[in-house]
Amino acid sequence: MESLIPRGNTTLDVEFSEQLQRTAEWLNSLPLARLDREREGGSIADRAFAICQEMIRETESILGLPERQLPRLRAHGAGSQLAVVGQELSEVMASVELDRINSDLAFMRFISAFISLRRTGAQR
Repeated sequence: MESLIPRGNTTLDVEFSEQLQRTAEWLNSLPLARLDREREGGSIADRAFAICQEMIRETESILGLPERQLPRLRAHGAGSQLAVVGQELSEVMASVELDRINSDLAFMRFISAFISLRRTGAQR
């Protein structure tokens, strides 16, 4: 059954973009020592990379492409990598006909991951 909700610029699309931007800017503003600091669940850079890899998996799944491994950048590139990969996912989701429920669930999953990363990263 086709969704009655039109694609593009829904609340979740906009929220995804805002949270992506906030998280990328936050990562870019952190000192390198803090990005690399080991903690339970991995460093902030490690967790940001895991989110990037998950977004690439989602993008490639939507496009029907084989899974690829992202290059692991040094900690100072975490914010930029997140921004680029997130933008690519957003563009693919806007351009491909997807079931509205599945795309909304994906957006919510990544929004939660961005917020969680910032919250746990705020703990010293």
